[in-house]
Formats: sequence, C-alpha cells, structure tokens
Amino acid sequence: MGSVSADGKQLWLSVRYSNVVYVFDTRSGKLVRKLRVAQTGNYR
Repeated sequence: MGSVSADGKQLWLSVRYSNVVYVFDTRSGKLVRKLRVAQTGNYR
C-alpha cells in the first residue's frame, strides 16, 4: 500500500506483514527513511 505526500515530495510505501513503512524522495528515488511501526490487530 502506498501514498504520496500532499506536496508530492515523498512516496510512502508499507509492506504487508512486515511492520515497516518506507519513505522515498520522489525526485531522486532514494530511500529517505525506514520506519518500524507497531502491529495492531490480528491480520493473519
């Protein structure tokens, strides 16, 4: 699942079942940040 920031400068992508969100710079395509997020609910 993914989304672009309101200003169009960042692409946010989540990876199913990994509890990680990746943030990319849309101009350079480079990874800006890798965020660990808490798991909520029982999805499996």
